[in-house]
Amino acid sequence: MVFTLALAAVSAATVCAFAVSATDVDGRSIALNPAGKVSVVLYLNGDLDEEARKISQGLDSYTGRGDFQVARVVDLRGEVPPVARQTVTKETLKQLDKEAARLKPVYARNGWGGNPRSDLNTVLDFHGGTLRALGWTQTYNSVQVIVFNKKGVEVKRFAASSAAPIITAIKAAY
Repeated sequence: MVFTLALAAVSAATVCAFAVSATDVDGRSIALNPAGKVSVVLYLNGDLDEEARKISQGLDSYTGRGDFQVARVVDLRGEVPPVARQTVTKETLKQLDKEAARLKPVYARNGWGGNPRSDLNTVLDFHGGTLRALGWTQTYNSVQVIVFNKKGVEVKRFAASSAAPIITAIKAAY
């Protein structure tokens, strides 16, 4: 019994002990759990826009750090017909441009170089491949979070309604 529980704990802890990559809305191939960075991956869907926006703003103090990454994976399985995907992509790009403009003063205040836009990793998952690779097999009614350490190993997975528990997990991952 103890061996079975220990094996289950090891299996749960290593769900994402391998590289997970995806193509973001900008057409870039990105690692969702890159070596050398603490990485936060957020599960979102259309019903979670406002909640996600508040959480993202709560992570501003980390977003531009060179040893940190946040990536958003948007669950669009079955919600967007193929003819509308280009429109959804264009709208997402516009929103990311607005978010980058909002972050410019944050980057300047913290002395972070670079363009905030390049740090806004967002994957529009129309087919579920990235979601499945991350172990998200259902539709959720709250923002889901996975935190990876600098070795790319998952250290925590949970639902969040604010940035506070995510920041606690980020600090623990360092």
